Amino acid sequence: MAVDDVADSTDWLSTPLSGLSAVESALRCEVCKDFYKTPMITSCAHTFCSICIRRALSNDSKCPLCRATDQELKLRSNWSMEQTVAAFSKAREGALGFARSASVDKKQPPKRKADGGDDSSSQPEPHSKRLRSSARLSSRVDTTPPTPSVDVVEDSEDEDFEPDNNDGLVPCPMCQRRMKEWQVFAHLESCPGPDAAIAEASPRKSGNRDTPTPLTGQMQRQRQTTLERLPSLSYSILKEAALRKKLAEIGISNQGPRPLLERRHK
Repeated sequence: MAVDDVADSTDWLSTPLSGLSAVESALRCEVCKDFYKTPMITSCAHTFCSICIRRALSNDSKCPLCRATDQELKLRSNWSMEQTVAAFSKAREGALGFARSASVDKKQPPKRKADGGDDSSSQPEPHSKRLRSSARLSSRVDTTPPTPSVDVVEDSEDEDFEPDNNDGLVPCPMCQRRMKEWQVFAHLESCPGPDAAIAEASPRKSGNRDTPTPLTGQMQRQRQTTLERLPSLSYSILKEAALRKKLAEIGISNQGPRPLLERRHK
């Protein structure tokens, strides 16, 4: 075998993977300089080939590295090192060939152009580039569709629209005055009716007398409605659930004790 064909850890130094040289050195025996064969670990935690360490201990019973006294009976097999050496030896040839080919490609100088005039001809002219970009911009402006106009149609019913109030208040079922929910029951005992609400909602300034408001429009519609007197009921034989149902049907609050419900229906 030629000297150049002998595997050595220095083979990695001329490649981009020069750091693997130290890795391979750690996988080689310090006695024979070859990959570990049946590696054995000593009591001083050094690893050697089985045959190398046995020969050394038979001569002077000392470790070849630290010269510590040891015996052959204390040797132990290093299975992890044996598996590591086997895996590295299997991948070494392919990895080294790839690293050498990468180093060859890196050393090749870049190719020069034969004619220097091609550089000037290959460079685009800035003026022509601006003309092309201006043409594309103008074409985009021409093809932009016009913005459609929106027609606003006024509806006479918009005047009757009443926005929802999110103030947490509820209207009185009689005079439509807004108040807190817990105040409705006490207010119904002394509610003056819809006429007082109309007088209270009337504008104070003379300039706003002709301006309709949602409250006055609602009161006018209530005033136009013909009020019918409710038929009398025999409250003594009428169940409370039926009384509450009748109050709900005619639009009166059905919350509260039974005496209050009877007064509301009367």
